[in-house]
Amino acid sequence: MFPTWVGSIGTMRANRSRIQNAWGGSINIADVFYGGIENYTEYGTSTITTGAGLHLYSTNEGTITTNYMALIDRPANTGTITNHYGIYLADQSAIGTANNFAIYSAGGKNYFGDNTGIGVTNPNEKLVVNGNAIISGTLTTTSTITIADGLFLPDFDDRAISNGDWITPTATAYGLDTTGEVTITLGTGCTDGQPLYLAGDDANTIHINYVNIRTTDGAALAFDQYDILDFMCMDNEWLLVSENNLQ
Repeated sequence: MFPTWVGSIGTMRANRSRIQNAWGGSINIADVFYGGIENYTEYGTSTITTGAGLHLYSTNEGTITTNYMALIDRPANTGTITNHYGIYLADQSAIGTANNFAIYSAGGKNYFGDNTGIGVTNPNEKLVVNGNAIISGTLTTTSTITIADGLFLPDFDDRAISNGDWITPTATAYGLDTTGEVTITLGTGCTDGQPLYLAGDDANTIHINYVNIRTTDGAALAFDQYDILDFMCMDNEWLLVSENNLQ
């Protein structure tokens, strides 16, 4: 629709379609717009380089106060709607042989005004994730992080050590670095249930004196490259829980 005059227009609609069911009838499926791309090979090889079921664009050389490329109004509802979806995408998995996205945003910010669930249909917080999460950057908070029972966020200390050092743990996890084979002693002052993780040096063996520690064989410990020792404090001593080699 191209207006042929200069002036002010309150509302202009190029296309307007609607379905009315006002006489007590029944409609199984009501689609206001229904169309798509059909690429058949019935009479030979058919090729479409780029297909778009819906392609919207906007061109402006003047002033647009607010521009919505797509605007979905809230339904005017005085009846009963059992299940409502503002936007619903059917399963889009295993379609593309290279890239496969249900939603792909090439750029721009994304705003969600209400709670968001990943793997959760009824999220009760701003973000609820049912499953694992991987963060490659920094997790920053200006408030409190609450940890569920049985979980903890370890604080890490990359510690350079020398032969004969005493280590009184104040962090949860330590990466121990040394220039040669050394023997150290763990200090006490811990709280029952406090965890402690020690990661071995990249190249050298580290010995831990049998002082303030408990092991199954009652002997001193030695751990090497890729070894991780898992302790738990009990009665002001460090109880060895597990010894793992990640190589």
